[in-house]
Amino acid sequence: MELHEQVSLAIAAADLRYVTGSGLTAGFHPRSWPLLQWGAMVAYEAQKNIRDVHNIELEFDWEEDVTAAARHGGKFFDGRPGQLDSVVADFQKLIDATHLAFYPDDRSGREFDVLRDDLSVISDGSELLLTNVTGHFMAGLPPHRGMDMNSWGPHLQTLATGIGQLASALVSASAENFSQHGNHTNTAVAWWDGKISEAIPATFAGELTTELALGVISIYSTVQAARRWANVECCGSCDAASLKHRFVVLHHAARSIEQLYTRVEGLPPIAVDHVSSLAESADLKTVTAQPFRRLRNGWLHLGLGDIATDLPARPNVLSPVLAYTQMEIPAFAALLDRSLDQVAEGIGCWLAEPGPDGSALFDHLSPPPDEKPSAAADFAEISFRYETILCGANACKGYLGAHRNCAYVEKVGTQLVAQSVPLSRKSSSTVTISAILAAMTAIESSAVSNPFREPSIGLTDRSSS
Repeated sequence: MELHEQVSLAIAAADLRYVTGSGLTAGFHPRSWPLLQWGAMVAYEAQKNIRDVHNIELEFDWEEDVTAAARHGGKFFDGRPGQLDSVVADFQKLIDATHLAFYPDDRSGREFDVLRDDLSVISDGSELLLTNVTGHFMAGLPPHRGMDMNSWGPHLQTLATGIGQLASALVSASAENFSQHGNHTNTAVAWWDGKISEAIPATFAGELTTELALGVISIYSTVQAARRWANVECCGSCDAASLKHRFVVLHHAARSIEQLYTRVEGLPPIAVDHVSSLAESADLKTVTAQPFRRLRNGWLHLGLGDIATDLPARPNVLSPVLAYTQMEIPAFAALLDRSLDQVAEGIGCWLAEPGPDGSALFDHLSPPPDEKPSAAADFAEISFRYETILCGANACKGYLGAHRNCAYVEKVGTQLVAQSVPLSRKSSSTVTISAILAAMTAIESSAVSNPFREPSIGLTDRSSS
């Protein structure tokens, strides 16, 4: 096995250790939504790399089209020509499906529709973090499931279980040991209910269509999640994996802003001001330049053959950063964090522009019943009745919160649980899963200079995970 192939596998193992450890401690905190999307992205790429490069087929209890959809959602508007239009069309379908879920055709008491809501918003103070519609987009929820609440828990269960199974295949650890890794920050948030038709027009100065507004909010939500929860304190391996997480989110966000900028002549005036300000940022131009695009491709897709001759004799999972960008890790990390802040602040200011009637988003939202209006409560403090859907032993649990006629505010815990994985090897393969694991161990035993803490430490190896 080539050295660059070993590095790719070590990166995959670090990603899955980080995302699984983070997921096991997320409970039903809203960070589980963007985390599930990131887990789907890295798991999909790892499975594809093992199949395409090493000719080993890993079979999981997930739906590959669902995983691909969740992965696709993490790119936002970044992609082939027409990607922006495709995402906007997807959001229109999800909006229609979500509305139908809360306003079913066979509902009784239509005279009380004024008491129903179809929008759930999660905030940190005055900063929006997530909506139910953007959460569904993150999880690759197809419209036919979006209109059926009973399908939400099983959908997330299969996706999360597949991620956990791949983690189990590449990282030899128990669920307890996995839980020592990743991010464990369950910060207090506030939940709000509202109506899509009233709240979303009060964002972005009322200039954007509802579907485009929610598409931009999906970028903002994922960037907010990366700023808050894509960081760790456990080990060098997870530090590296969280750095990759922040970079990929930033790169896709910045490229999506570029895509909006290409259509600036067709945008309304306030949108032009905000999009232009972001697109002309020197830092955002840097992170979308060709060296960083190559880093994104190599780091995310695990194809490092183009830097095979640039790797040091004893590489580690951060070696691709220097090889592609010629930047040392501290400077690279500072650029990422600075740029994530710029995107969050820029889109946040744009989102806060009031609608034509002078009202803003939170003017159309209210706390769910039984929650104190002034509370920015943690989930344990919110008086909701829970319907718990048990989706199988050693799998995730999906929590669907409901209270009277308010919106069914979803609180989904994606517990990424290590499970036994059926492995099938194609007859033409000359590489075994044991050889892959041995190669990863060799890379992970190499010393890595931890850019976030001193002194330098080694990566956590599989035996001590």
